[in-house]
Amino acid sequence: MLSSSSMPSSYFLDWEDEHKETAATVAAAGSRDGVEKWSPAAPSKKPRSRHHRGGSKAQTLSRETISKYFNVPISKAAKEMNVGLTHLKRRCRTLGIRRWPHRKLASLQTLIHNVQELVGEGGDAAGKEEAVEVLEMEKRKMEENPDMELDETTKRLRQACFKANYRRRRLIQEFN
Repeated sequence: MLSSSSMPSSYFLDWEDEHKETAATVAAAGSRDGVEKWSPAAPSKKPRSRHHRGGSKAQTLSRETISKYFNVPISKAAKEMNVGLTHLKRRCRTLGIRRWPHRKLASLQTLIHNVQELVGEGGDAAGKEEAVEVLEMEKRKMEENPDMELDETTKRLRQACFKANYRRRRLIQEFN
């Protein structure tokens, strides 16, 4: 294919003149089917946009409304709120929510459940109940501020629970 720099400039001028004449001829002759065809000589209508950029529901979403859906994946939340995924993400960014906190909250909920199971098995019940309260408080903070990092102690507790569950599954597999 030839580049535009290798073609003489007169080629483009001739092409434009030829097509202007063709468009004017089509406009003057009308159409064969009774449907008017578009041409540069015909008056143009306002082009219809594919995407409506007016008052979107996403712009009216408040932080409180959005935070009610933090416990579900963002795609499901967008469907339940009747807004597009892109609009929801854009609104979250304007509200200062950089990442959707569903996975962090689910991880905290699983951790709370694991610690409660350990309380049922025995051991230091008071310490484990206190850990559950701390985790519940951290979960509430996470719902208020989704960009919050987990505490180091929570991360270590989560890792210990992962290891305990892994060992439990390993033992079950060995006996089967």
